[in-house]
Amino acid sequence: MIPIISAIGGWLFQGLVVSRFLGYFPNRKLFIAETLGEAATGFISFDEIEKKISHPDNFKKILPYVEEHLEHFLRVKLKETMPMIGMLVGERTINQLKQVFIDELEAIFPHIMLQYAGSLKEELNIKEIVKQKINNISTENIKSLVYQYIDPEIRKLKIYAAIFGFIIGILQLGIIYLTL
Repeated sequence: MIPIISAIGGWLFQGLVVSRFLGYFPNRKLFIAETLGEAATGFISFDEIEKKISHPDNFKKILPYVEEHLEHFLRVKLKETMPMIGMLVGERTINQLKQVFIDELEAIFPHIMLQYAGSLKEELNIKEIVKQKINNISTENIKSLVYQYIDPEIRKLKIYAAIFGFIIGILQLGIIYLTL
């Protein structure tokens, strides 16, 4: 009977520890939110973001979109807003203007994106964003997320605790048997 009682005790004790541990999250949500916000600040490097978005290859990705809009501007909008210029501008001039604009945009694109990244760096407070997002998660959602991801592990821990309790019970039984 002692090994069975010890196994049940190990199972129940593990369940108590897990429930206390899971109860820790909702009660300490603000602290966890601040800690994760601080950690996220360390994970996100604005220097890497600046390098990534200002890389000249990114302009090549948006080039079809830019060309489409330049084409529309030069062929339609320019003629609508300035009819006199529209009458003087032919196909060859439109193609030359389009190429000049694209070359200029390609040259200034990295600088524009660096300035944009710089202003984002000043405006975005990653720590506060993460803190707010975590703080806005309801206690029930936190519990369900935790259970969703660690429930299989909790079951394993309970089984290990029961086995460990059973082994301790056998050892206790052995000690009792040896002392008698």
